[in-house]
Amino acid sequence: MGTIFSYAITSSMLLCMGYLAYKWILAGERQHAYNRAIIYIIYTLALTLPAFAGGWTNLFNSMSHPNNANVEFGELSGGLILQSSPIDTTTAVVPIILTCLYVAGAVIALIFSISGCLQLTSIIRKGEKTRIGDYILVISERNDVAPFSWLNYYVMSRNDYETAGEIISIHERRHLRLYHWVDLLLVQIVDIFQWFNPAAWLMGEEFKTVHEYQADEAVMASGTNLRQYQTLLIKKAVGTRFQVLANSLNHSKLKKRVTMMYKSKSSKSRRLGALLLIPAMGIGCAVIEIPAVAAALDRTAEVSFTMEGNDKVSDFSTNIVNETEEIASFSEKGSSVEPSNAPIIQETQSESGEEVSSEQNRSKLQDETPKATNVDNTSNESKISTTTNDLSDKEKEKVYAAVDKNAEYPGGIGALMNWLSMNIRYPEKAYKDNIQGKVVVKFIIGKDGKVSDPSILKGVDPELDKEALRVISEMPEWKPAESNGKAVASYYNLPISFKLVDDSEQTEKTETPAVN
Repeated sequence: MGTIFSYAITSSMLLCMGYLAYKWILAGERQHAYNRAIIYIIYTLALTLPAFAGGWTNLFNSMSHPNNANVEFGELSGGLILQSSPIDTTTAVVPIILTCLYVAGAVIALIFSISGCLQLTSIIRKGEKTRIGDYILVISERNDVAPFSWLNYYVMSRNDYETAGEIISIHERRHLRLYHWVDLLLVQIVDIFQWFNPAAWLMGEEFKTVHEYQADEAVMASGTNLRQYQTLLIKKAVGTRFQVLANSLNHSKLKKRVTMMYKSKSSKSRRLGALLLIPAMGIGCAVIEIPAVAAALDRTAEVSFTMEGNDKVSDFSTNIVNETEEIASFSEKGSSVEPSNAPIIQETQSESGEEVSSEQNRSKLQDETPKATNVDNTSNESKISTTTNDLSDKEKEKVYAAVDKNAEYPGGIGALMNWLSMNIRYPEKAYKDNIQGKVVVKFIIGKDGKVSDPSILKGVDPELDKEALRVISEMPEWKPAESNGKAVASYYNLPISFKLVDDSEQTEKTETPAVN
């Protein structure tokens, strides 16, 4: 259910931008068939773009977040700690409450729609029916019901039929010929899922207004006296109006309808105003991809009313710490190196400038591995299958260790840590077995910015290692490294710390907040 709510929020943002563009440029133009098509396009974009909006992430982040990371290749900067502490209100409780409210509102909107449908059905069922051509005229004994059309029926009271039946029939049959009820069905479905979005309801009103413009034009084209028709509209301004599924003759935008009757048809050049939808939707997509907004939507999407989903939410929270450390690289200082599974025989330099063999570096890493987990790296590598060992011909490009400009995650280390915190999950088995530790993952950032070939440089446990590999393999594109002004492939090492926090440590963290 959280996924549906997240989708509803995302699509509502885009629908709002589309509505504003339409209202500003096209709503007042006398080009009704064109405007109706544009409204359909707005609905289509708003409902489909959320599935493809992820491609905007890198563009927006590169513009809005200057890269402040200064991470030399071979150094490990930034660590991610997954904690077993309870989730704070802003990250867990609020999304759950909002999702519950959303579901309640959607149910109420659905009941409202069903009620309106039953009301229409009741009036049609009780009325006197007469087939006229392709449609069915329904004469109701209720004088408080304004004429309306729905599905294959057009309905009017007996009094309206006797005094202005011909004019009303022309108006209502126009609605039926143009299948306006299909538009209203779409509007009602969107209104149910976006009941909280004013733009959804306002866009529905724009649809109805266009419908009435088209029906009014049909009456005018029939030779009906214009003043007589306008007088009829004023008389029928009162009466039961159906807000769902049906087109009522007494649509509330009476002043606009009368004004439109005297307005000249818009020139074709005015249709170019629809191009404003492109930047409007672009702004909507950019808003969706703002890291704070995207993070909130991700949190909402994770809300589930099943037991399994709630366990995932309540078991642990994700926090970011600025844990910067320097660990000697396993890659050589030259311009390129062999894949990470190649024998390591080169030398690197420590901070003091002394040459330190890679065997010593390996010993240092092994010493840092938590002893409680009793990790066998050889066994671990055999259990976790990656695509590192056998590169295809296409992938056999030079992979650099030393470059003129390092690869950068869009938005910097902070954005990288934020993305990891939103996507990584503490494995259930490791959590139950109280397994924790630091997993170091090595991967390649291609010259196209894509992440590939993740491998475990320092393992802890098969479950933790597997999760680290999974999240790295799903990482979005980076800004590739550069050498001699050209984009090149490069290696990158990243530590991810899995840590279970007990109650005493949690109390200390409450008293002394971690640096975010």
